[in-house]
Amino acid sequence: MPVMLSVFPLPLCLFQQEILPLHIFEPRYQWMIAECNRNNQGFVLLPLVRGERQSLGTIASVHQVVNTYSGGPSDILVKGLQVAEVNDYFASKEENRPDQVLCTPRAFDEDENKELTLRTDDLLQEVLQLMGQDARGSIKSGARIPEFIHKLGLSQEQEYELLQMEDYAGRQQWILHWLKELFMHLSAAERIKKAIAMNGHFREMNSKN
Repeated sequence: MPVMLSVFPLPLCLFQQEILPLHIFEPRYQWMIAECNRNNQGFVLLPLVRGERQSLGTIASVHQVVNTYSGGPSDILVKGLQVAEVNDYFASKEENRPDQVLCTPRAFDEDENKELTLRTDDLLQEVLQLMGQDARGSIKSGARIPEFIHKLGLSQEQEYELLQMEDYAGRQQWILHWLKELFMHLSAAERIKKAIAMNGHFREMNSKN
């Protein structure tokens, strides 16, 4: 059933069950967050891809208010609840009030493929090792997609492509393919780095080299 909600356009995607930190400084969104807390309702985070509003967004809730500052700004955590299709967009006629959207929540199959989970986890840890010590502890083993999706270096278009998928297993398959490509490029870069480091140094050679 369509619902009318305030909308927050941003150049990123929010996925179901993802916790995302936001700094709220514009008066219209300060008002929106206060209303969401007061009425226990959500809002729509609508992706901007290359500056263009998209037709799918994510209904989100205010998960936690972390900090508040004088004058109204705040640091908050929002949680993705459900992907929704935007049926109509209504620009606000009031100053310092957010725009509104009429949107329809979309069904999503949350069932994960256990085999894909294991393969993705193994490959993800290998990619993190290639990225260096600082990256190695940033994603825990067994993490679900919302916990690491924004740490893969995806473009806005790629994130939105994932958001459009209607099942978790489909997202797993897409990410596994992306990790394979990323691993291949990082491995090649590591080989080049080692070759450059050896340039100009004596190397022990034998007939098998």
